[in-house]
Amino acid sequence: MPVFNAEAWLSKALESILSQTFTDFELIVVDDGSSDRSVEIIRSFSDSRLRLIQQDNLGCYPARNRAIQEARGAFLANMDADDISLPDRFQAQVDYLREYPEVILVGTASLGCDREDVVRLPQPMALEYDPSIGIPHVLTAGSTLFSSPFTCATILFRKELAKKIGGYDERLCFSADVDFVIRASFHGRIACLPIPLYVFRLLPHAISGAGSLIQREILAISAAATQRALKGEIREYTESEIQRLAELAEQRRSLPSVPLRKKNAFYETRLATLLRVNGYPREALLHSILAILSAPENLFTDRKLASNVVKGFRDWIRKQFSRS
Repeated sequence: MPVFNAEAWLSKALESILSQTFTDFELIVVDDGSSDRSVEIIRSFSDSRLRLIQQDNLGCYPARNRAIQEARGAFLANMDADDISLPDRFQAQVDYLREYPEVILVGTASLGCDREDVVRLPQPMALEYDPSIGIPHVLTAGSTLFSSPFTCATILFRKELAKKIGGYDERLCFSADVDFVIRASFHGRIACLPIPLYVFRLLPHAISGAGSLIQREILAISAAATQRALKGEIREYTESEIQRLAELAEQRRSLPSVPLRKKNAFYETRLATLLRVNGYPREALLHSILAILSAPENLFTDRKLASNVVKGFRDWIRKQFSRS
């Protein structure tokens, strides 16, 4: 679990791991130079399974790699400091990998929740299972070659996988977790349990605006490398792509701070999407209105917000007619 200034959510995240029904594990928490009460909160837990490692602020992916290097177990699981793992998560994933040695990584379905964890609903997934394999919940090869169809934070994988692919690629300032799943798919079967075992918390500090443009370009570079690999080449970046990744990392460091009103607008939009896809058009419209009130200009620049308004209104009208 990498931690950076996560005091608001950290206790619940730690509690959710330490109360797992599967108990034979170590929880490696890498504090990535937090300046809030995060370290104090971590040290308030007296569980002997918890190991705290402190480092300067290097970023999420170096923190994950540090945890991988320190890990002593045969299986490694991801966890984010603002999320929640449901009690049976580890047991279900460990049992699955033990039963099916051909599978090297398994994710799970997940729930999305709002800041206060009042709204908790299934996150949409487009899973493509491969029935020809004869192993339940194995995904088709194509579904993991260019993206991750499940929330990356849900994964549990074999330690030897990290040794084979070298952990998280720190040249990527965004989406190294997606890249990890993509590279893993070249080394074995990937699976996803359809049961929600993880709660992903929607927060205003998620990627938005210019950051999302950088993220899209990184994924395009990753896709180009995959295309070459499918033609029989080694899946590695070209010199020009490595240079571009370095430029994008520099761009990210120099991004101006996003105003709070814009962050709140993107948060309300993501929450509206979660509500709309789960059949709550009225609530989706209300949160879309909150997004517009926070940042009116987003209605013309954010396709998700515009889609939520149009589709939410359409679905709400249909619901009214179906009742009458």
